[in-house]
Amino acid sequence: MATKGSNWRVWTILMFGCLLLLDAALYGFAAGRALRDPNWKIWGEDFTPVPRLLIFLLGAGLAWGVGRMTVAPWIRGMVTVAEAVPAAWSFVLLVAVFFVAAAFAGVLHWAFLLLLLVIALFVSAPAFWKLLGGKVTGLVLFLALVAGLAAFYFGGIE
Repeated sequence: MATKGSNWRVWTILMFGCLLLLDAALYGFAAGRALRDPNWKIWGEDFTPVPRLLIFLLGAGLAWGVGRMTVAPWIRGMVTVAEAVPAAWSFVLLVAVFFVAAAFAGVLHWAFLLLLLVIALFVSAPAFWKLLGGKVTGLVLFLALVAGLAAFYFGGIE
């Protein structure tokens, strides 16, 4: 499986943790803010749809790059293809979900955005459970839950 001296596991844990923490914090903040003020938007009223589309397209390109960057070294011998591909797609989905929230929070209903995050979790949790193990994945999920709840609480405070 893993080559001697490779640190793919550490980088995978850090990347998965950071992406999930960012997603949970942004989604938690947006939901808390939207419940407090239903007319709240992450961008101002004068923000046209074109920059939103550009943010989304930037996120889609970055998501593709992250997926390609993570799967290429894994397939070269560190991880089997059956474990690498679902994890890489999970990274793609987590990055894309972040940019969807960054571009459309306040325009799309917050419940729809949370549904996207839940779908991303249902896809990524089993992939990383198999790749990294249950303890690490459970810890990252727990920390993301705490970050999301804290952001939800602080998003609702004015």
